[in-house]
Amino acid sequence: MSAKKAIFSFFGFSMFFTVFVIGFTLWRDPYCNNCSEIDVHRYSVNSYYEVAQILKANPDAEVIIVGTSRGQGFSPEWLSRKLGKKVLNLAVAGSSAEAKIAFIELAKKMIPLKMVIWQADYYEILGDSKESKLHAMKLYSPAGQLDFSNLKSKILLSLDHSNFDAAIASGNKKLTNESFRLGVDSIVSENCFKDSFAGSLSEETLKKEVQLMYYNYTKQVFIPKESRWKKDLMLQYLSKDIGVDFVVAFVPYHPDFTKQLQHEYPEIMQRHLDWINDLQKATGKVQSYINSIEQDDGSPKYWKDGTHFTCYASYLILQDIVSKAGLIQP
Repeated sequence: MSAKKAIFSFFGFSMFFTVFVIGFTLWRDPYCNNCSEIDVHRYSVNSYYEVAQILKANPDAEVIIVGTSRGQGFSPEWLSRKLGKKVLNLAVAGSSAEAKIAFIELAKKMIPLKMVIWQADYYEILGDSKESKLHAMKLYSPAGQLDFSNLKSKILLSLDHSNFDAAIASGNKKLTNESFRLGVDSIVSENCFKDSFAGSLSEETLKKEVQLMYYNYTKQVFIPKESRWKKDLMLQYLSKDIGVDFVVAFVPYHPDFTKQLQHEYPEIMQRHLDWINDLQKATGKVQSYINSIEQDDGSPKYWKDGTHFTCYASYLILQDIVSKAGLIQP
C-alpha cells in the first residue's frame, strides 16, 4: 500500500470512528437530554435528570432542599425525622439559580410541595450565560427548539471517552427506586449529629485545602461580573408568591478563607453582603451564615476545605435554618 493510500485509509477510518462515537452516544443519550418522560430505572449521567427521578420516586415528599455542592451535606433523613415530613435533597454541584427555579417548579408539579430550603451561593449571579445544560433538556425545555450551540455541546461531549463509556453502560445498567432514596446524602452516619464528631483531615492538610480553594475562587469563580439578568431572575422569582414557603440560606466559607477575602478583596466581600441585603429586602426570608456559625473554630471537625463543610457542620447549619424558620424548636 502506498503512503498516500495509507494516509487516506487512516483518515477515512478516523472519520468513520468519530461519526460512530458521536452517533452512538447521541442515540444512547446518557445525558437524557431528549428524555421527555421520567423513568426511575433509567441510568443517566445527567444530575438534572436525576432530580426528576428522585421526585418521581418520592411522590409523598413535602419539603425539598435546592443548592450547590455546598448544600449536598444537608441530611434529608435527619430533617425528615425532625419535621415529620418527607424531605428530599435536590442539591446539584454547580447548579445555577435558573436550575434551582426549574427544580422547584418541577417539584410543584410532581409532589405536594410545602417548603423549600434554598442554599444560596454568590456565584449564582455571576456571568452572563444562561444555564446551557438546562436548556438542552426536553424535560426542562418542553418547547424543544433547535439550539445549535447546545447541539455543538452535545457533539463535543459525545467525543469525550468517558461519555462514550457512559453511553455503553446506559444500555445495561438499571436502577431501582432505592438508588435515589431521599436524594443527596440520604444516609449519613449518626456520628455526624454528635458533638464528638471528628473530621478526617489533619490540620495541616486542611490548611492546604483551604488555600487551594481560596486561590480557585479568587482567580476563577469570582472573576465574572454580576449578571443583571441572573439577579433579576432570582429577585423576581423569590419576591412573588411561588405557592410554597421558602427560606434562602447563605452558607459560610472557612473562617480563614473569609478573613483573607475581606483583607485582599474587600470589594468582593462587599458584593456578597450587598446581594444578601438585596434579597432580604425583596423577600424577608434570608438567613446569612456568611460570617460563619457560632461554634466553628475552622478545624477539620467543621471543614473539608475552604468552601465545603463536614456533615457535622452541615447538621448544625441545617438545624439553625429550620429553627429560625419556626419549623422545629431550637
